[in-house]
Amino acid sequence: MIVPYMGQFDVIVLWPLAKLRGKPVVLDLFLSLYDTVVNDRKMVKPGSLVARCLKKVERLSCRSANRNLLDTQTHARRIATLFDLNPDTVDAVPVGAEPGDFANVPPRCAHNGSVNILFYGQLIPLHGVETILKAARSERGRHHQRRILGSGQDQSTVADALASGDCAHVKWDHWVPYEDLAEAIEQADVCLSIFGISGKAASVVPNKVYQSLFAKRSVITRDAPAMREFFRPGRSCAAPCSSG
Repeated sequence: MIVPYMGQFDVIVLWPLAKLRGKPVVLDLFLSLYDTVVNDRKMVKPGSLVARCLKKVERLSCRSANRNLLDTQTHARRIATLFDLNPDTVDAVPVGAEPGDFANVPPRCAHNGSVNILFYGQLIPLHGVETILKAARSERGRHHQRRILGSGQDQSTVADALASGDCAHVKWDHWVPYEDLAEAIEQADVCLSIFGISGKAASVVPNKVYQSLFAKRSVITRDAPAMREFFRPGRSCAAPCSSG
């Protein structure tokens, strides 16, 4: 029995039925709600009633499954430690990229020397928008055109930077329809991944990495154990860098 993403509560209900039928349960966990809300986004204080309840429920759901799937082995080990799970019950499947439009993005045409840099995402702490803006406002960064697509928890950081009048070379669009995302990538020379400093940020490889590489664009991302599961500096077109 396969329980898809966001099935933490479903698997608790389905587990007894699967047990009666002698069927193993696979939970496509993808991410931990507790780790995301408490540790990464810091929306709930650790040790609070909400945090403790969420952790207990999610631990129960993970233990109800015979196998829990994450996106990287680094992430799988993190979740096993977080919920005190048997390491044999966690595994990883890379998120990859959807077939279709991304593979059909044409190569970037010749330009006047200015590099177009694109970031798209929900502007959550994991993305590290502060680092993205710090690079954009650096002496070298000002020579390149930048586009940010997205809105979310840290969007005020982008709004404040643009309001300062110090980011004339940065364009911000709150969102574009998903079907227009490939067109946005087509206009870029380089795509950005994530630069957050949390433990979760060090444990994942988001689908924007695979989508951008599938579209034949170079990617700059934070260095992390998860990234090095798949990419090596100098031997791939994803360039890990320090987030400091």
